[in-house]
Amino acid sequence: MATYSDVVKLLVEDRMLAWRNDSLEINESRAHVVGARVCIDGCWGIASRQGGSTNIEELKRLAWKAARSSSTCPGLAEAEIFRGKVELGFRGLDIEGLFDLLPTLCSEAREVGVENCEVIVVKRFSERIIEHEQGEARESKTWIEVEVGLSDSRGGFGSWRSYVVAWTSLNVARIVEEVFRTAMEVYRASLQAKPLHPLSIGKATLVLDHECSAALAHEVSHLLTAPSGTALLSTQLASSELTMFDDPMYPGAASYRVFDDECVRCVRRTLVENGRVIDLHHIRETAHKAGSIPGSAHGLFAKPIPFHTTLIVKSGDWREEEIVEETRRGFMVRGCAMATLESGYVRIVPMIARVIERGEARDFVKLREVRIPLKALRSIDALSRDAKARHGYEKQWIVTEIAPSMRLVAYIQ
Repeated sequence: MATYSDVVKLLVEDRMLAWRNDSLEINESRAHVVGARVCIDGCWGIASRQGGSTNIEELKRLAWKAARSSSTCPGLAEAEIFRGKVELGFRGLDIEGLFDLLPTLCSEAREVGVENCEVIVVKRFSERIIEHEQGEARESKTWIEVEVGLSDSRGGFGSWRSYVVAWTSLNVARIVEEVFRTAMEVYRASLQAKPLHPLSIGKATLVLDHECSAALAHEVSHLLTAPSGTALLSTQLASSELTMFDDPMYPGAASYRVFDDECVRCVRRTLVENGRVIDLHHIRETAHKAGSIPGSAHGLFAKPIPFHTTLIVKSGDWREEEIVEETRRGFMVRGCAMATLESGYVRIVPMIARVIERGEARDFVKLREVRIPLKALRSIDALSRDAKARHGYEKQWIVTEIAPSMRLVAYIQ
């Protein structure tokens, strides 16, 4: 019988600065959760409470009782349990220096017709401590989240966001301005966009920017979790152009982490190589069944589940301009408002799109959605040299996808 137990402490502190239509908001919040966890052969018992003055011994008793409640457990893989301390970012960062910048940016937006302008900056500090029999694992991390939203009564809109581990106060102002400029670019494009011609609805060649490529990779990653993804192992999921791997310790990613939520030391894991699925995301339970290695666990106060931390799509050797130039007819799709994994395909709602005619990006058009059947991954025939990051939350944890622009064949409407 394999047994693992620990005490988990999670502290999250947020300081939010928001400018919404001539009103400035400064809000702070703090959450402190303490829990005891026991895993017996893959069956978890977890008990937690809010607040730092919790009776730990009572939580331990409840966790052991819960873990023993099941008589059939799948087993637990051997793992390297992490001990040590990791500090990322600059906790003393002061975002109040942005007081003058946010209203200035929104005033600029109003000059071109924007009626509703929101700029939100959040400084988040997270401390994750796991105390186990071999010692303690501690991670302290500070990062910045920036989101800009623009809209008007004419149907014009623009939205963009960014996450970054911030080391100095200078970085924050620069990132806020970059996110604002991108949102303004989307806003202007939305005003120019024409309805999609009815004859263009259906199958089309698409050039996805890094944001849409990253969203596609994120949804495909859901298919690569154990045990549900076992049937995909060794199958040719995509064209030979596509290689994807999870690198939790990728420098600069807001999702950076050295140990997962089972306190297992993280490792770089290749999932898809030259289009073929060669591995899956694993926790200790699924790694035991599959004979693989764990290190992909997410979830402190619920049974951990496997998923990526920083998912990277390997770049190609094309310049994005070359991909467009080599596309006789199609659409250039930029920005992802929403992405979901449906039955047999990935659905993406893009921010903006342009018609490509004879290798040239022309008119902006309104696309309601892009549907990419899983079999369409085999049509990927070009990946750009440059790759960029997309950050977001999967349930309660932060994840990152880093992807280049790509060309494939899918369906639009």
